[in-house]
Amino acid sequence: SNRSVMIRHMRRVHKIIEKVVILRECAFCSEKIPTTNLSCHYLEFHKNEELSCQYCDQKFTNPIKFKSHVDNSHKKIRSGFCDICQKQCGNLKQHMNVCHNEKRFPCDHCDKVFKHHNTLKCHMESVKWNQRKEALSRMRWPVCAYKQPHKKVSQREKVQLPSTEVVLHAHRG
Repeated sequence: SNRSVMIRHMRRVHKIIEKVVILRECAFCSEKIPTTNLSCHYLEFHKNEELSCQYCDQKFTNPIKFKSHVDNSHKKIRSGFCDICQKQCGNLKQHMNVCHNEKRFPCDHCDKVFKHHNTLKCHMESVKWNQRKEALSRMRWPVCAYKQPHKKVSQREKVQLPSTEVVLHAHRG
């Protein structure tokens, strides 16, 4: 066919390889934009614009959140009936993941087990923070570290530590 001859010509002569580009319609201006450039397009041309929901009075600056709102709240695209708890759900997939997820995420440092990976991550961050606080409390400082303001302070020196800041006070001699 003519198309295949043209593609062969483009590859051999011009070193152009056929590529499929998916176009999406911009929610603000309806222009067709390659999917890979859509976020940049929103930031460059529609940064402070809002989309208004035609079903309620909500406004959105993020087109993805706008579409999700309309689909879930008004069009009920992802809705369904949960056979496990006998409930009608606005987003059945999300409901199943949140309420009936059998996966468990255990902590490597203690005996706690979590239903969600993000909860485990938050727990791990709090454990790291508590370990840092304990390590800081055991450290010996060259000058005294007051937590309360001191009246006889001549100079303050800030020392940046991992994820925390301590104000060190030096006394007048």
